[in-house]
Amino acid sequence: MGCIHSFCKSGNIRKCLFCNAERNRNAPFEEYIEQVRKRVEANDPGAICMLAECYQFGRPGIARDEEKAMELYARAADLGSSFAHCHLGLYYSTGRFEERDVPL
Repeated sequence: MGCIHSFCKSGNIRKCLFCNAERNRNAPFEEYIEQVRKRVEANDPGAICMLAECYQFGRPGIARDEEKAMELYARAADLGSSFAHCHLGLYYSTGRFEERDVPL
């Protein structure tokens, strides 16, 4: 999350973290998810974690699917995301998922 902190400290809070374009806070959620999915296709671990959270908690247009969230967190963890590692650890600590349940 350090890069997000640095980005905000630089005064760019009105710009997209990924493409540096001006953000439209009134844009529909679907547009936001479309941008995130583009970054997921580019293997951006931060975007993968954002999409995983959408599946973990359920968001407009995205049904809650914890198995999909686990799969995305595992993918982001493989790319080096400490945030994803944390979420995987939390899943394991609940006992609902076992390490072998994570798709490799």
